[in-house]
Amino acid sequence: MGTRNMTFVVLGGDIKVAQYCQWDGYPTGQGATILEFFESNPDMKTFAKHLVNAIQPTPEQIRAWYVEAGDDADNDTGFIGMDVADKFKEAHPSLDRDMGAGVLQYLLETPIPNLYRDLDFIENKLFCEWAYCVDLDNNVLEVYSSWDIPSQTEDEGRFGDYPLVAKYPLDALPSKDDFAELENSGE
Repeated sequence: MGTRNMTFVVLGGDIKVAQYCQWDGYPTGQGATILEFFESNPDMKTFAKHLVNAIQPTPEQIRAWYVEAGDDADNDTGFIGMDVADKFKEAHPSLDRDMGAGVLQYLLETPIPNLYRDLDFIENKLFCEWAYCVDLDNNVLEVYSSWDIPSQTEDEGRFGDYPLVAKYPLDALPSKDDFAELENSGE
């Protein structure tokens, strides 16, 4: 389902990952992907090393990669064909709208990852329905939602008036069933 969302990773006080995703922003979707990643007991030293090595390509570099994937160099419409999108996604999966919380596994497996940080999308509460922030400095997972969900924490969130609805220690994450209850808590 087209439930737009964000996955963030914070390290050294900086947002290193701000990954937009077009799909399945619910706790049972992208949220479950995050839980599964941490359930797999990932090597967090390797993860952090790869995160530090990440490259943020410029818009010009990204445009050049679209041209390499078959887009017309003079295309300034912002629209591309599915054939170009598929080739681009295959070559640069972390820059695609489908990556979502899968970016965590990608970071673990990719020594020098390309990451596009979309820091503006979280400001649009109409379109960004869920956000997940893995804060490695404080060892917590923060969950944000633009839905009318009662907060389970007294803490203020890091994204201005975007509501922080839950916060969990990374070493004591909830079960998928308990996590899924966030979806229903606003009903």
